[in-house]
Amino acid sequence: MALIATKISSRSCFVSAYPNNSPTFLISKFPNTVDSLSPANTAKRSILRNVHASVSNPSKQFHNKTSLEYSHELNIKKIKNILSANVDVPSENLEMIDVIQSLGIDLHFRQGIEQTLHMIYKEGLQFNGDLHEIALRFRLLRQEGHYVQESIFKNILDKKGGFKDVVKNDVKGLTELFEASELRVEGEETLDGAREFTYSRLNELCSGRESHQKQEIMKSLAQPRHKTVRGLTSKRFTSMIKIAGQEDPEWLQSLLRVAEIDSIRLKSLTQGEMSQTFK
Repeated sequence: MALIATKISSRSCFVSAYPNNSPTFLISKFPNTVDSLSPANTAKRSILRNVHASVSNPSKQFHNKTSLEYSHELNIKKIKNILSANVDVPSENLEMIDVIQSLGIDLHFRQGIEQTLHMIYKEGLQFNGDLHEIALRFRLLRQEGHYVQESIFKNILDKKGGFKDVVKNDVKGLTELFEASELRVEGEETLDGAREFTYSRLNELCSGRESHQKQEIMKSLAQPRHKTVRGLTSKRFTSMIKIAGQEDPEWLQSLLRVAEIDSIRLKSLTQGEMSQTFK
């Protein structure tokens, strides 16, 4: 399907991810639950142990700082290599780009992200039966200001204009379609209908059941991703990845480490500026 080769301002279709303050990361508290033993939280503890050691033992400060910087650079390089390797198969990068942007660390990977999204835009959106993937493509492009036509979603409508039965129980696809519909502009009736349908259907599917998946879906309905301050806690974002049907892809731990070290840097910089101010 052909795309209209134009761009719209990102302001017209979504709320800024940076309201007034710089994004912050909640990294100092670890719940006493099974989740605290997860690889993501193990990585957090390892990073924080190094930082605390450098504070309590100044003689180790330079060594630990160097170790953190080296680890940071390695993880950034690893992600850049993956983005570059998949540039001709952009669908392989979709989930990773979504994670990068939601963690607020996209400044490290702008070139790879732009190349991937340019390839997706150039290819055009063709419905392949995977609602989750097409809705994710749509959302990522619109977030970058590309105007992609809503008509791609007419493929999931029946002759009466209702949604086909095949998508009514696709929780993963419906959740992403809801997120995509939040980027609609005035007059887009298909997306208006998609927003109303997905909100109602997901609430219906979650009714009467208690599960971790339900909790994450309800959070998404209450606060869509593009309305959330970038820099989600890694615990919540790991949960979102699993809702999408993935079990900690290999690149996820690298991204979480990059986000944590960025957070440590920001906190250190802020504390340094405050100490200078109140001297």
